[in-house]
Amino acid sequence: PHFGASLTSADLIMASVRIFVLLSFFCGAAALRAPLRRLNIQLRPPRLGATPAESALPAPEAPKTDWEQVKKTTAGIAVQMLLINMFCKCVMNPAAHLLTTLSSPVYGTATAAVFFLAMARQSRVFAPMDASRPKGSDEAYQPKWKQPVWAPPGPVFPIVWISIAILRCISATMIWNVTGRNFVSLPLVVYYLHLSIGDAWNNLYTVQKRLGAGAFFIWFVWASVLGLTAVFYKTLPVAGYIIAPSAVWLSIASLLVTRIWELNRKEPQVLIPQSTSESDEAKQ
Repeated sequence: PHFGASLTSADLIMASVRIFVLLSFFCGAAALRAPLRRLNIQLRPPRLGATPAESALPAPEAPKTDWEQVKKTTAGIAVQMLLINMFCKCVMNPAAHLLTTLSSPVYGTATAAVFFLAMARQSRVFAPMDASRPKGSDEAYQPKWKQPVWAPPGPVFPIVWISIAILRCISATMIWNVTGRNFVSLPLVVYYLHLSIGDAWNNLYTVQKRLGAGAFFIWFVWASVLGLTAVFYKTLPVAGYIIAPSAVWLSIASLLVTRIWELNRKEPQVLIPQSTSESDEAKQ
C-alpha cells in the first residue's frame, strides 16, 4: 500500500499543530534571548585594563526581586482555582444534574455552555486581584508604548478574543459531556488553571503596567494553553482541534508582549517583578 494511504485529515492537522508548537517554542526562546544577553552585559564586572574614567562609572545596581508581588500572584492563582472549583462542585454540578433529571439533558448541556462561555469572558470574577482587561478601544489595546511593525491593530484584539471565547466554550462543553458531565473533571480543572494564570497576567500587565513582568509571565500563560490543548486532545481529539487556535493566538501574543518590552525597555534588567515602582516607569 502507498505510504500516504493510511494518513487521515486528523493526522495531518495534528502534525501541523505539533510543528507549530515547536516553531512557537523556538520563536519564544529567540525572543527572550536578546534581553537576557543584555542583562548579562549590564551585570558583567568591569573589564581588566579599563581606563580611570570607565572604572569611575557606578556599577549597575543588582536587581531586586519583588517577592511580595510573586507571592501575591501565586496566591491569587491558588485562591481563584479554589473558588472556581468550589463553585463548580457546589453549584454547577447539582444544577446541571437537577435540570437533566427534571427536564431533559439538553437543558443541562445549555447550562454548561452558558457557564463555560461566561468563564471564557469573565473568569476574573473569581480572581482576588484586579484582573481587568482592556475595554476594546484602540488606545486600550495599544497604549502609548512603542510597537513592532507587525503588531496587529487595536480593533483586532477584541474580535480575536471573542472568537476564542466561543471556541473555548464549545470545546469545554464537549469535554464536560464526555467526562461524565462533571464540572470538576481533570481536563476542566486544567482549563480553569489556564484561565486563572491568564487573569494573573492581566493583573501584572494590563492593570499594573509591568512590561518586563508581563513579558516573563506570559510564557506561563503560553505553556498553560499548550498543556490545555494537549489534555483536551487526549480526552477528545475534536475538542483539542477546536481549542488549538487559542494556542496559536497566544503564541503570537507572547512574542508581541516580549517584543514590546524589548522596544520600551522600562524594566531593562530582569523579567520578574521588581521592587521599584515599575508601574510609574511604564506610564512615563
